[in-house]
Amino acid sequence: IGTLHVAIIDHTKIFKKDTVNKFEIEVANKWNSPIQHLQGEIQIQQNGNSIGSLLKTPSTSLSPWESKTLTTFWDTKGLESGTYTATITLHYHNKTTTKTVDLQLKKDFAFNTTIILTSIIILILLIDFIIWLVHKRRENEED
Repeated sequence: IGTLHVAIIDHTKIFKKDTVNKFEIEVANKWNSPIQHLQGEIQIQQNGNSIGSLLKTPSTSLSPWESKTLTTFWDTKGLESGTYTATITLHYHNKTTTKTVDLQLKKDFAFNTTIILTSIIILILLIDFIIWLVHKRRENEED
């Protein structure tokens, strides 16, 4: 029952720039027997050119009809933000499953000292303006 096939169900789609990101691939055994020595490989490209080296997941086994997450890591240091293409290839029992997917590489928004100080100054000015407005309103009511 079923056929010897491992399906690629899902994968990590969004990655942070200039860091080492976890790349997860959810796979499912569509066969009624165990699959041994399943390994994933990922080749990342931008505009048809390969970026970095081939990413590989550790080898694993799948029980009949089991789903599992394969994990590897992608170092995005020095890469530009934007859309990349990844070819995910699963190797098992002298067969392969291949899927080409899009990935987004985004700059991670981080709070730095300038943003924090600017926010505090704006908050103080806003509070000061509200106090001034309330004070003016009370003066007008007393007159």
